[in-house]
Amino acid sequence: MRMINFYLRTICEFFMLVFVCCFIVNCSTEKPIEQTIIIVKVPPFYDKNLTQGENYWHFHHFLFPQEEIPKPIPEGLPNDNGLLYVSVDENGNIKINSQNEGDISETKFLTERLAEIFKEREKNGVYETGSWKIVKAVGIKTAHSICYGDFVKVVDAVKQSGAEPIVLLFDDDARPKFKEKLSTNTQIKEKMATAKQETKGLTLIEAIRQGIHEEMRRDETVFVIGEDVGVYGGAFKLTEGFIDEFGAERMIDTPISEAAIVGAACGAALMGMKPVAEFQFIDFISCGFDMLTNYAAKSRYRGCGSIQAVFRGPCGSGVRGGPFHSLNAESFFLNTAGLKMVEPSTAYDAKGLIKAAIRDPDPVLFFEHKKLYRLPRLREELPIDDYIVEIGKARVAREGKDLSIITFGAQVLTALDASDILEKEDGLQVEVIDLRSLAPLDKAAILATVKKTNRAIVLHESSLTGGIGGELSAIIAEEAFEWLDAPVIRIASIDAPVPFAPTMEDYFLPQVNEIVEAVRRLAAY
Repeated sequence: MRMINFYLRTICEFFMLVFVCCFIVNCSTEKPIEQTIIIVKVPPFYDKNLTQGENYWHFHHFLFPQEEIPKPIPEGLPNDNGLLYVSVDENGNIKINSQNEGDISETKFLTERLAEIFKEREKNGVYETGSWKIVKAVGIKTAHSICYGDFVKVVDAVKQSGAEPIVLLFDDDARPKFKEKLSTNTQIKEKMATAKQETKGLTLIEAIRQGIHEEMRRDETVFVIGEDVGVYGGAFKLTEGFIDEFGAERMIDTPISEAAIVGAACGAALMGMKPVAEFQFIDFISCGFDMLTNYAAKSRYRGCGSIQAVFRGPCGSGVRGGPFHSLNAESFFLNTAGLKMVEPSTAYDAKGLIKAAIRDPDPVLFFEHKKLYRLPRLREELPIDDYIVEIGKARVAREGKDLSIITFGAQVLTALDASDILEKEDGLQVEVIDLRSLAPLDKAAILATVKKTNRAIVLHESSLTGGIGGELSAIIAEEAFEWLDAPVIRIASIDAPVPFAPTMEDYFLPQVNEIVEAVRRLAAY
């Protein structure tokens, strides 16, 4: 009996010891950390740094702990449209799985990068090994751009869930630019406000915004119509805040129908109003082609009255927008009498031309190269006094005597960069003509520069065949042939849809080195 009691007591003491040890270990282990990860993908044509003052990003994924997703989803958050699950096990191992294969192209990269980040935080003593619990996250994929205001709502929703947000930003190469733990919304706003105060001058998109705003204040018949131009403030935030000042009657949000937008604008113009119609991307102007070419362009000629309206939108390539968001549409309308077309390359011209377009009695197509929207090198102080830039007049962007490059839009900058290289390395003084107005063309300026330099290159971003370069070359050949010392050369994009892959798009577009080589050949002719 004594032996039995001894063994029973030994067994009890053993289990008691095990219980105490487990209790001690359990008390010393950190509680699992609630964590929320927000994955942000940033296109290269937007600012990649919160501290630089820009307020527009494209948000590709939002990740929330599944059990913490607020219900209902707050206003401003996109609806579920493709799920991305992120799991973190007790050892800090990260696993990402997508229900929709192919939707998440960065899965492998994100898996590796998140693992690196968690390990770095553990090394810094932020987390103790074994403190992780399994966390599932749902990624909310959005097909449209999310503005700064929506981003703040996202962060607010995360904070209300009690989780700690981490923000990871990726550019088109899926390489992280920076990561920042957001403590308060006020902190972000203060950074943006400070950066804005330190930045002088207006960008091209700010100049267009200011021009439209001034015209709406000056003339009550001016109004804006388009998709998401009112409450949302426009796809590129050009009209953000306008609805607060001018109201929904002058900031009209429409269904997704470019034909309806053009038709409504034409009808309003016939009734004495002055619409500024926006296409979210100029590619979709094709949906309003019939109304533009068969009605707006011919209304005055048919005796129905002029269509005093502006049809504006972002155009152009070089921003990794792919074949459906990168169009240059000028050649589509070049053969349509009755339409005016302009495309600025500076902030000064952008404001002056948009104001002139709004005041013009005929329909004006206003093309805005999206690559130039927030380009820092285009920032400039604009006159306080009211001014316009006359439609139909080109400008000399760079004086020269050896050769002329005739161009417009974003290619003006490409031509200027090439000209700087040629002057430095070859001593060639290249004159760059910025057309600004594509219809009507400033023939006088075109002929004057050819007669001055005797050599000409016509440069444009749209594809070579059927492009505006053919018309410009014909004008030079017909009216300035005797002044030419060499053939006219056209430089343009290749005849193909705009590629999405960065390397392919760069190959597709005219590049500085291509222009440099062409100038050297022409100069030696």
